[in-house]
Amino acid sequence: MTQEYKNSNVSILLIILLSFMCIMNYLNKNKDVTSVKSTLDDRVYMVAKLPDSLDAANFLAKINSNILKLIKHCKHIDKTNFKRLKELYNPNSLFELVDKSKYTAYNVNKGEEIAICIRDKNNKLLDDINSCMFIIIHELAHIMTITEQHTPEFWDNMRQLLEKAEECNVYKPIDYSKNPQYYCNQLIQETPYIFK
Repeated sequence: MTQEYKNSNVSILLIILLSFMCIMNYLNKNKDVTSVKSTLDDRVYMVAKLPDSLDAANFLAKINSNILKLIKHCKHIDKTNFKRLKELYNPNSLFELVDKSKYTAYNVNKGEEIAICIRDKNNKLLDDINSCMFIIIHELAHIMTITEQHTPEFWDNMRQLLEKAEECNVYKPIDYSKNPQYYCNQLIQETPYIFK
């Protein structure tokens, strides 16, 4: 057996193994989710496959409605960061974060996908939409921000969004430094919002 023949067999075996692992990962990742059409906005949301999946889709629809209201409220702001948010936010990109990861939310490629935790550790739907809005505004600020991570530009964008969200009644500011709160097992203890 030549070395070339052995290398080709190893390569084929690796390709088969990697393909199998990818398929298993996909099946395992998607076995716990389902697509559900909200009765509030007729959008389809990916949510946990649980008896209250319609309630979860409707909860995401409420969050989405608040996001769209916030973006509409900001439409006359002629700043690049707000224009970026208006252009990049896709209301069909929002879905439930079902894996119990260390994240409460995340967004991929500046809004291509936005996942948010909407359940407690016992899989009960959260009833505090205000905290969800704080978390989702954090993700929207990432969309607005050119730089990666939590730079001063990011915190300024989040502060501006929180102010605008208060103006259009989709968020009520909470001073988390004085009133820390748990959200999906993560403690929120600060905010860029400036209390006057």
